[in-house]
Amino acid sequence: QARPVFKGDIVHIQRRTLNGYFFLVPKPETVRLIQYAYALAAERYGLVLHALCIMSTHVHVIASDPRGLHPEFTAYAHRTIALGLKKMHAIEGPIWHVGGVPVQRLVGRDAVVEALAYVRANPVAAGCVSAPSEYTGVFGVAEPEPLEVYSRRLSRPACFGPRSELPDEAVFRTSAPKLLLDELGEEGAERALKETIARHVAA
Repeated sequence: QARPVFKGDIVHIQRRTLNGYFFLVPKPETVRLIQYAYALAAERYGLVLHALCIMSTHVHVIASDPRGLHPEFTAYAHRTIALGLKKMHAIEGPIWHVGGVPVQRLVGRDAVVEALAYVRANPVAAGCVSAPSEYTGVFGVAEPEPLEVYSRRLSRPACFGPRSELPDEAVFRTSAPKLLLDELGEEGAERALKETIARHVAA
């Protein structure tokens, strides 16, 4: 169904696999594919990525959307991921759960901090690990430096083949939301993220 899309929003995007199949287990080649797809989509549609969590059955992305193009961003990224997974694992049929992409608008700094902490702690909440740092599929707002920029240059995944028209390289990058830095300053933003992540992990 139709949903409001506003320029400048910070959004929490989720996507689940068909029937909860474990298509997204964060093995190195799968992580590379997903990072590559989101990096291409972010560059094409102008989104700024803040956090990514790859669970076996779903993904979480938190991003700023200056141009109001997150529907195009998700369509491009998720199509690229689906095509890559089909070729990697010879999967027949759809990859993603049928229906729209759940998107939550994060209004205000408290909502942004809570969502970032939720995504960071998601592998702990799911019982996969005892600390977020132990999980191989979560990126952004990492302790001990949650404001540190994460950047990784990726070559095009081999699953697309040498004749693919996709770019040879992409840079996957996450950084803290400007909203938090503007309203809380560096020390305040770092403290808020650390405390909230710790609370989510403890819970």
